[in-house]
Amino acid sequence: KFSHGENIVLVCDAARETLPILAQDRKIPNPGENIGPKIVFNPWFIRMLWRIFSMISPLDTESFFRVHFTKVEKQMHEGVDQIIEMGQRFRLSTTNLMLLRKRLPGKA
Repeated sequence: KFSHGENIVLVCDAARETLPILAQDRKIPNPGENIGPKIVFNPWFIRMLWRIFSMISPLDTESFFRVHFTKVEKQMHEGVDQIIEMGQRFRLSTTNLMLLRKRLPGKA
């Protein structure tokens, strides 16, 4: 399961890695240097949100997100690939994004 598995750490690391890439692409200051993203893209914070969502949602959280991400799988792969390409073009770290991409089901 996502909230208890090793992927949550990789997803958070990849999300933090994405911020400077997108900031460079949009020519804005890197928001990853602020405290907000450091808190939000932290496994303990995601687990806490997951628990809260699971308690208040009438749906099975794990099933809901599995269906959702299966539905948007192609777009998700394309988005990750584009961010990796941008990061490499800007000579920024894409290590976690590439590791995440390899773990995604149906990877190219």
